[in-house]
Amino acid sequence: MDWGFVIGLVVIFLVVISPIMYFGRKLSKYIQKHDPESELAFSVTPAGIALNACMVGYWAACAIAVKLAPNSGFGKFVDSPIGVAVVIVGSLLGYPIAASVLKKFGYPIMKKK
Repeated sequence: MDWGFVIGLVVIFLVVISPIMYFGRKLSKYIQKHDPESELAFSVTPAGIALNACMVGYWAACAIAVKLAPNSGFGKFVDSPIGVAVVIVGSLLGYPIAASVLKKFGYPIMKKK
C-alpha cells in the first residue's frame, strides 16, 4: 500500500474539512446573534456542519482518487461513466438519508429559530 497517498488524502481532508467546520461554526454564531425576522429562518446545527463537511470530503475523495491514483481500483471506477453516475447518485441519495438518520437519533441538521 502506498502510504504517501493515504497521508496525502488525510492532509487534504484536514485542510479542506477543518476550515469548512470552523467557518461554518463562525457563520452559525453570527446568524444566531443577528436573528432575521422571517418565520422561515433556520440555523445550521453542528451535525449539519459535520454532514456538509463529510459531503465535501466525499467529493474530494472521488476527485483526488482520479487525479492522484488513476490506476487504483477506486480511481479507475470513479473515472468511468458508471462511476461518475454512482458518485452523483451517492451524493443525491446519501445526504438526505444521512440527514434523516441524524434527525432520528436526535441530531437534526437544521433547527428553526
